Amino acid sequence: MKKEKVLKRINIICGVFIVALLCTSCGGEEKIQPKLPVGDKIENIPSYVMVGFKMEATEGAKKKWEFEAKTAQVLEMKKKSYAQSVRIKYFQPDGKFSYLTGDRAILSTDTNFMEITGNVELTGADGVRMQTQKLFWDDKIKKLYTDAAVTIIRKNSTLSGVGFESDISMKNMIIKKGVKLRAEQLGTE
Repeated sequence: MKKEKVLKRINIICGVFIVALLCTSCGGEEKIQPKLPVGDKIENIPSYVMVGFKMEATEGAKKKWEFEAKTAQVLEMKKKSYAQSVRIKYFQPDGKFSYLTGDRAILSTDTNFMEITGNVELTGADGVRMQTQKLFWDDKIKKLYTDAAVTIIRKNSTLSGVGFESDISMKNMIIKKGVKLRAEQLGTE
């Protein structure tokens, strides 16, 4: 009996020692805090992350444009959407439409102001194409513009320069500087 009591006390003492050892070793460690890839500000955390993003803008019952992207992140607190692999279809009053594509876009969801970057191409309803690396759309004044280099391709001619401003139909275009025209001669009749 005495042996059993001694063994019980040893087991209790060992148990208390192990528990004390575990408690003291846990208390001195630094707690690991995960770092968000967007920083510590809550407004930089996406409200939504989507695959197959689609957004439309209307004026009354008329569709103004359709915005599609392969992926997008919506930051509601900043009133911005960040999109990748972008395609935008602009509807014109005459029923025709223009397409704008780019690698990335930032859309201000409260003003519909857009910045499109990377392999930007605008194709008008008449087949005219404009290429650049950065383009802005100001929905308030209904204008596209950039200070980057642009190339405009129409049938057998190429117009290039730096800086560009136009309406969405590309009927009223301005190239700001360094304008160059290359035209191929068509067969004579």
